[in-house]
Amino acid sequence: MDRTRDTRAKPVDGVRGSALNKPKAIAVKVATLRGSNSPGRMLSDPWMRFLTVVGTLATVGALIVAIIALPESESSTQPSASDSPSAPAPTITGTAGSTEPAKPSPSTPATQPSRSTDRRPVSTYLADIDPTSNGPGVLDSFNAQLSGTTYIHSVRMSCSDFGATSHVPVTWPIAGSTRLTAVVGIHDAEKDAVGAKLTVELKDQDDRPLRRPFTVSVGRPVHLDLPVKSVVAVQVVCLHEVEHHGVKLVLGDGAVTAEEP
Repeated sequence: MDRTRDTRAKPVDGVRGSALNKPKAIAVKVATLRGSNSPGRMLSDPWMRFLTVVGTLATVGALIVAIIALPESESSTQPSASDSPSAPAPTITGTAGSTEPAKPSPSTPATQPSRSTDRRPVSTYLADIDPTSNGPGVLDSFNAQLSGTTYIHSVRMSCSDFGATSHVPVTWPIAGSTRLTAVVGIHDAEKDAVGAKLTVELKDQDDRPLRRPFTVSVGRPVHLDLPVKSVVAVQVVCLHEVEHHGVKLVLGDGAVTAEEP
């Protein structure tokens, strides 16, 4: 009887032991699960640390970009000095510190044009001016041709012998003129002009030379353009060699220019 009781009682003790030990096993599993999911274990994972570093760098980069862009956006919203309308700068006249605009002088109104703009140059041909001295011989108007070009307002004059003791000039009054222009030469169809050379001198009313003497020949005219603002009269002297005494000098379209009064 006693052994039977002992045998039946053992299962009861085993059941009671397992029931008593079950809460401990559950607590151990919970502790194990909590340990595996704790923040310390998650941060120890290399992949999680890599993501954390990448996120931190992205945040820092965004902050740097925002800081750099902030001054540019402020400067773009402010109006520049060139966009704002600028008032005309006042003219400083009189004493220091005065900003009153300058007033035109009563003697010279601002709207009055200068006299130089009202005066236009006027040209007069020497052929239309009566000379005060006709020179040594022929003096007439002539439709001349010099080196193939025709000059319809020309003057033809005789020349003096190069070895003569005196040379008579042709003199034109040109007071008030500013320039003397002419093409000086020998007419292309002049008789016995082949090989002839004429020496030309130009002087003012006081026999002062207006330029250095020069030589012309057939097909080789000289273009003159001389300032004569203070000249009252111009003298033209022509000299030739003995063998070409009949050759005459031509002033092709000789003219003086003056300002219109």
